Amino acid sequence: MPLSRRAAAALPLALAALAVPQLPSAAEPEAAPAAEAPPILGVQLAFGAPDGLVLGAAYRPWTFLRLNGGVAWNALGFGVQGGATLLPFHFGITPTLTGEVGYYFPADYASRIERWTGPISPEVRPLLEHIGYTYLSTQLGLEFGGADSFVFFLRFGLAWIFTSASGPVTSTSDSGSTTYVLQGVEARAAVPTVNLGFVVYLW
Repeated sequence: MPLSRRAAAALPLALAALAVPQLPSAAEPEAAPAAEAPPILGVQLAFGAPDGLVLGAAYRPWTFLRLNGGVAWNALGFGVQGGATLLPFHFGITPTLTGEVGYYFPADYASRIERWTGPISPEVRPLLEHIGYTYLSTQLGLEFGGADSFVFFLRFGLAWIFTSASGPVTSTSDSGSTTYVLQGVEARAAVPTVNLGFVVYLW
């Protein structure tokens, strides 16, 4: 058979071989999809004492550490708060250790307290007209929920409150009244603290 006839006879076989789809080799498994990185940013809402109501952002640079910061309100004034929470592992229930620091700006507490309790003694009222406080707290707690989506927390611990006040104080006796001007009267106290809230991870 001439060469041209052999080529013509082999052409249909070659075209049929090209039309057959190439199946992946069993020795070459498909690559596994890359795991998605866990979210690191979220929103936190918490309520407690002496914290008040706190709304802020949560940032998780590592899976075992979460930082938070936001604005606070205690029905008497406004402040700011920041903190850090250690999470040794992640399950449906996770133990936590939290440290927080907050500051409430000076405000007229006397006028607000009088709405609930009635008139305050004029001898001490000036000391409450310009007062704020700083607090530090350490808390042990539990978190419930999904570590990468939504968690609810409940914490108990101890808080240290530091405050100062200034103003005139009037002392009244049978012989008359005397007014003293007090400057920078400082007070501190250790009180139990409780805190509950939640974190929603968004990004």
